[in-house]
Amino acid sequence: MILCKSCRSEIESDSKVCKYCRSYQRWYRNPQFYSYLFVFPFIFFMFYQTAFFSKKEFIDFSDQFTMETINLVSIKNTSRYIINANVTNKTKYKWHAIHFEVIGRLDDKVIMIKSGEDYDWVIQPDSESMISIPFKNESGEDLEWEVNIKDLSHDRY
Repeated sequence: MILCKSCRSEIESDSKVCKYCRSYQRWYRNPQFYSYLFVFPFIFFMFYQTAFFSKKEFIDFSDQFTMETINLVSIKNTSRYIINANVTNKTKYKWHAIHFEVIGRLDDKVIMIKSGEDYDWVIQPDSESMISIPFKNESGEDLEWEVNIKDLSHDRY
């Protein structure tokens, strides 16, 4: 005779299940144990498929983006400008929330750098998108302008 591991009643030494409380005396003999063999891999698979393991960073895909300045619009009687640029996405992912910098050069010298972002901007996979970037020329000189992408965001869903 042995004691039940659950209710502490005396049961026969070769019993697999307690006749009083119906608990299994060896945990691996419990049929409910086998369901965990399927549940844990399923939970792992679900976490693996989420963004925890597949976060995309712009730095890894920066060579697959191009930004081409289309035109520069000067607003009359002010030092404000608008640059219209075309961004090409050659990845298979949707990106949004562009962070950019506008660089003003005079004779290959950097005179001015302005950073900005547009959180409403989105570009679809394998496509092109236009962006208009307003900024102020604080130098007062006629500069050559260049626009670069600094960062983009990607969400799994």
